[in-house]
Amino acid sequence: MRRVANHLRARRAGLTLAELSVSLAIIATLMVAIGSIMALTGRAVGMTASQAGESRIDDLVATIASEQRMALSVNELTPTSVTFTVADRNHDGAPEKIAYFLSPDGKLMRQMNDAAAVVILTDVTKFSLGWIPKVAAAAGPVPQLESTTDELLFAHETGLTSGQSMSTTSWAAQSFKPSLRADATSWRVTQVQIMASRTAPSTTTATWNLMLCPSDATGKPNTLAPIETQTLAVKNLTTAAGWSPVITFSTQQNLDPKLRYWIVVSQTQVTTTGSVSYDPASSDTSDPYGSTFSGIWTTYIGRDMKVRVYGRYKYPQQ
Repeated sequence: MRRVANHLRARRAGLTLAELSVSLAIIATLMVAIGSIMALTGRAVGMTASQAGESRIDDLVATIASEQRMALSVNELTPTSVTFTVADRNHDGAPEKIAYFLSPDGKLMRQMNDAAAVVILTDVTKFSLGWIPKVAAAAGPVPQLESTTDELLFAHETGLTSGQSMSTTSWAAQSFKPSLRADATSWRVTQVQIMASRTAPSTTTATWNLMLCPSDATGKPNTLAPIETQTLAVKNLTTAAGWSPVITFSTQQNLDPKLRYWIVVSQTQVTTTGSVSYDPASSDTSDPYGSTFSGIWTTYIGRDMKVRVYGRYKYPQQ
């Protein structure tokens, strides 16, 4: 009886046919699933590698198209090249020139302004540009705003005081550049005051001319082409050096903020009617003073007419 029991226990340590069949079925199912996963993974990796180049090309085409949509003008357009200008990008005030072209050795190049061309794609076998001509109205100018008050844009009010006698051959002039905001595009003179005195007694009809003049080729006042001229009645001056009444300038002069201009005081009466005040030892050496003797201008560094120049300026609407 003991032998039979031991024999039965030894036989129970193995697997029955049914258990073995179930195990093989499970293993077979797992092998199929693992094989499918490996096949799908391999296929996905292969698709990523094959499409990487196409994705790079798509990005370049999108970049070229986006830059060209911002073009102000197209300078050159051929089947294998395009050159166009876009708005200022490096803050130098000038538009930028961008070019794309295919080199003879199959490289797609990009060039900005006069810098060296840069390779953006190699091994290009085909590159062709097409276009649809279209005429569009040019973009309108940026609206300009003008300052609303007369601002003191240049002045020399302090220092020593000397006088230059006025006559038909002795005139006085002061060069100046206005102090404007950085984005000013143009400006105009609206008011001027000078320090001066009249000769006592002065005739009631004597007048001085105050001219706003550009600089000539030698940097001296161009009195042959004044921008605007106004008159000052000498009788309105005091016999001691003092500020004149305000002289109003009324035209839209559209002056260039980068250029230097002159305020010129002249008279047509033969006899001396008064004196224009100036500082003979000014520390401002960038704006020379000018005077004439027999019609010939001489400029002086370190002299400054006692003058106030008011004006208004224009700037782009933000």
